[in-house]
Amino acid sequence: MRFRAGIRKIIHIMPLINTKHPFTERILEKYLINLSLEKNTIMRRIISTAIILLAICTLSFSQAPVNGEKESAFGPKIEFEMLSHNFGVIPQNGDGKVDFVFTNTGTEPLMLTNVRSSCGCTVPEWPREPIAAGAKSVIKVNYDTRRVGAFKKSISVYSNVSEVPIRLEISGTVDAPAAATD
Repeated sequence: MRFRAGIRKIIHIMPLINTKHPFTERILEKYLINLSLEKNTIMRRIISTAIILLAICTLSFSQAPVNGEKESAFGPKIEFEMLSHNFGVIPQNGDGKVDFVFTNTGTEPLMLTNVRSSCGCTVPEWPREPIAAGAKSVIKVNYDTRRVGAFKKSISVYSNVSEVPIRLEISGTVDAPAAATD
């Protein structure tokens, strides 16, 4: 702001000043140098402030927990023995059951708030009561094997550990029984 005001003053008084005089030239040079130094100082302040803000934002966002998990030494934590299960080839109307065993490795009780499957052909059963710290429990998943063909289904596990669900998967192929030949 001051730089622009200084330039305006110079422009208004230029016709009144004898610019050929050496003394006048030196005064104008000093005044313009002071204005340009002031402009450089302002620019340096703006740039340094922007760099500091960028550094603060970068450092604060780099500390964000991965996958929305709470990064704390306290509270519940959930660890599954396996996150996916492949049935391979199973016969139609065969056994489509699997148990996903998990442990609460945290310091507070673990509560499963919801367990949902991606399709009605997959039915999960989960414990509704809190799981104590250090305790194990099971989520039982049953796939409807009356449907023939390959499948890949997911089960979303919501808990008090994180707002982001843990994703379990089951896959395999249901094979139709061979037609009897006479």
